[in-house]
Parts: sequence; structure tokens; C-alpha cells
Amino acid sequence: MKTKVPEIEFEAMILDADNGMDAAFIKIPVDVNEVFGSGKPKVRAIFDNSVEYRGSLVKYGTPFHMLLLRKDVRTKLAKVIGEMLHVRIVLDTEERTVDVPKELEEALTSAPKLKAFFNQLSFSCRKEYATFIGEAKRPETRERRLNKVMIMLGEGKKSL
Repeated sequence: MKTKVPEIEFEAMILDADNGMDAAFIKIPVDVNEVFGSGKPKVRAIFDNSVEYRGSLVKYGTPFHMLLLRKDVRTKLAKVIGEMLHVRIVLDTEERTVDVPKELEEALTSAPKLKAFFNQLSFSCRKEYATFIGEAKRPETRERRLNKVMIMLGEGKKSL
């Protein structure tokens, strides 16, 4: 017998994280511990039936759970803080792997300390770095982005 994966569906307003970093989130309207289990459950969110995002439900010191809504996701949705969106959230039970661009893999292989730091980053952070390089179309743009990422990793920065 196949076990049903926990899932919720609701309408949410995009809220301002009010941290000076153009960050946004949505408030989760259910008891997350009851529906998904305790901790920071990994989830797959589908916004407006079109844009998918994998992340974790977190509290960040608030009494409620939230899901961060990255700027690139808001851009794909053509939505800004204060707008409503349809949200479907499913517990994410799939392994989280990141397709690391060849250039980044080669650079990390030649810098073991940076590779170790990169590998300990969360799925979302590793994916953000990999996507930043991988989405560049021109070789010179990829090279410039690779250099920026390597510097940031060397500085211990977890994200762009």
C-alpha cells in the first residue's frame, strides 16, 4: 500500500521580509508540525500552477512557519510583494541533487577547501550558485560568474 504524501493548498500574500534585502516569504496557514512533521520539512511548492520551487518550511524566530520566495521565483511569476498567489505544497521526499556546471566542478576540484565548503551548503545555496553560472549563455559571462562564485565561496558566503 502506497503512503499518501502530505500536501496543502491555499492562497497567500507575498510578504516583505523587511530585512533590507528584497527578500519575501509566504506564511504557512496550517500547523506544519501536525501536517508535515517537526523541524524544517523539505517541501516542493508549486506557485500559480506554473512555477515550482524546492525549499524548507522554517520559522526564523517567528511563531509561524514560512516559505521564502526568492526574487528569481517572483520574477518568473511576475509577482511583487503584496500580491496574492495560489500555493500548493507537497512534502519533498526526493533526493536533492544539484547539477553543477563543468566549469564550477573543475574549479572546485582544484580548490579542496572551497569544494568542502560548497558541499556542506544547503541544497538551495548550492543550486543558486550552480544556476548563476549555468544560466550564462556567453563563455565570458560564465567565466566572470565562475570567478565571482569562487571569490564568494572563499569568503565563506553561503549565497549570492
